Amino acid sequence: EACGLDRKIRILANIETPKGLRLAAEIATADPRVMGLQIGFADLFLPLGIDRRDADALRFVRMAVRLAAGEAGIPAYDAAFPDIRNPELCRAEAEAARQLGYAGKSCIHPSQIAIANEVFVPRAAEVEHAERVLAATYEAAQRGVQAFVVDGQLIDAPMIDHARAIAAAAGSRESDAH
Repeated sequence: EACGLDRKIRILANIETPKGLRLAAEIATADPRVMGLQIGFADLFLPLGIDRRDADALRFVRMAVRLAAGEAGIPAYDAAFPDIRNPELCRAEAEAARQLGYAGKSCIHPSQIAIANEVFVPRAAEVEHAERVLAATYEAAQRGVQAFVVDGQLIDAPMIDHARAIAAAAGSRESDAH
C-alpha cells in the first residue's frame, strides 16, 4: 500500500540450488507472502552433471519440494519443461508431478499451457467423489455422526479437507454449501 499497490505482493520461491533444496521448508515458511515453491531443474541439475531426464532424480526433488511446501501449507509447482517439441514428455512430467500433489507446472511456451491445464484441473471422477464426500459430511454432521463411509472408504478430516479443495478447484457448488 505504501507504494500505491492495492494488493500484497506474493512470492513464488524457486528451488534451484542444492542449498535451496536443503532449506526448502525454511524458505516456504520464511514469510507469509511465500505462496508456493517451484522447482528449477536446469539450474539445480546442470551444474552438478545430473541428467535432467533421470526419473529417480526428478522424483526425489519433486517429493522433497512437495513435502516442504506441504509443511508450510502452500502449493508446489513443477519445473518448466524445456523441450517444446515434445508435448508427450511434457504431459508425462506434468502427470508425475500431479501424482505427488503438485498444483501446477511452469510453462515456457504457449503450446504447454493447454497440457498443464488439462493435467492439473480436477478430473470429473475426482469432483464427483469429492461432492459425495461433502454431501455425506453434511448429512453425518446433521445426525451427529463422526465416522462415516463413502465409496467403501472410512472418511476422516484430511479426506474431507481434500474433498473441499477438489470441489473448490472445480468450482463446485458443494464446496460452497459445506
